[in-house]
Amino acid sequence: MSNRANIPDLTADLPRWLAYIDSLHSQVIDMGLDRIRDVAAKLNVLRPAPFVFLVGGTNGKGTTCHTLEKVLMLSGHKVGVFSSPHMMHYKETVRIQGQELSDAAHIAAFVEIEKAREATTLTPFELNTLGAFCLMKWAQVDVAIIEVGMGGRDDATNILTPDVSVITNVALDHEDWLGKGTEAIGEIKAGIFRSGRPAVIGQVQAPASLLRYAEQSGAIPHQRGVNWQVTDRGDAWVFSDNLGEIAPLSQPKMPRDNVATALAALRVSGLKFDLTALSEVIDKANLPGRFQVISHQPTVILDVAHNPHAAAYLAERLRNFPIKGKYLFVIGMLINKDINGTIEQLKDLNGEWYCCGIQAGPRSSKAEDIAQYLPKIKSFPDILSGWEAAKADASIDDAIVVCGSFYSVAPVLNELNLASENNQGIR
Repeated sequence: MSNRANIPDLTADLPRWLAYIDSLHSQVIDMGLDRIRDVAAKLNVLRPAPFVFLVGGTNGKGTTCHTLEKVLMLSGHKVGVFSSPHMMHYKETVRIQGQELSDAAHIAAFVEIEKAREATTLTPFELNTLGAFCLMKWAQVDVAIIEVGMGGRDDATNILTPDVSVITNVALDHEDWLGKGTEAIGEIKAGIFRSGRPAVIGQVQAPASLLRYAEQSGAIPHQRGVNWQVTDRGDAWVFSDNLGEIAPLSQPKMPRDNVATALAALRVSGLKFDLTALSEVIDKANLPGRFQVISHQPTVILDVAHNPHAAAYLAERLRNFPIKGKYLFVIGMLINKDINGTIEQLKDLNGEWYCCGIQAGPRSSKAEDIAQYLPKIKSFPDILSGWEAAKADASIDDAIVVCGSFYSVAPVLNELNLASENNQGIR
């Protein structure tokens, strides 16, 4: 039964509202869409915008959404984005025209949801999702870009009917919820496909289950390697599909696979966008914690890679990144992640390891959970302790790589932001 005591109101601050939301449901994850769909119907937010992108996949959802967002904004559309998890604070999850909204705006949405849900219990993510839909509907955005939280079929975001569905890739993650192996995971993720609507697939060798579901559901598959291509041309690259080529394109700051997947989604959407806007996004745009190069001498790189697929991409980027010295990996990972598989992708690099604990409730981990897979390490109770040690040990030719989780990158990014505000360097 829902906890209806001590309900906050418009005068309560956002932290109190978030604490209240966390108390409402006995489970953090509760699969099934009936509860949230009923409340969304009462709020009239099942269609938060005239055009909806729904973006799922194992890795790269955030940068794919960001590419869509920036290109469409620069092309004259009013755009809303719902993306999770947040890095530093809750308000990052919703952007309207690239801007976070005020505490008061989020609180107003929660007040309306609280009225509409009555006795219906909702998980924190379900409430956050409804809040984002309310804010987009109230802002009258032209385009809503919605990032799937986990999986697809049973994710709270899947109450929408997307105009274009996107699966960036399918790799191993969240197997305790989504099933063992990429075929099982692919079938769950494909649940965001809709009959008669484009289903953009950013993976050349996608699981057969994903493609089978697309066919059975009546979706229109638009798969990389079949319906669209990415090819190298000298130092540049080319995107091509049945509408023709876009070339030359410079190498982006964000992962090229994700930029290309977003471009494929834009092309099938029918929405107008400017190639000059695309070029500007490719040259300038990135998200915090996605191979984010903070400084040099020593180099500091932040990357939230938290599973083997993402770690393989990070390793590739590091091998092509020119440093004279060694890598100092400051790493913390959630206990429910594939720690060994992630480490395997990185351990052959010339590196020293600063293994750190993470405090994240039932998913918390200790340095020893990572250290057991490495021959020689330094152990620390938390990320900032490992970060301070790595800074003290690094030479000007080295690169400090903070990775393994949003929970690893966020504390360091916060400290760097504070140091920047105080005009201090990393030392």
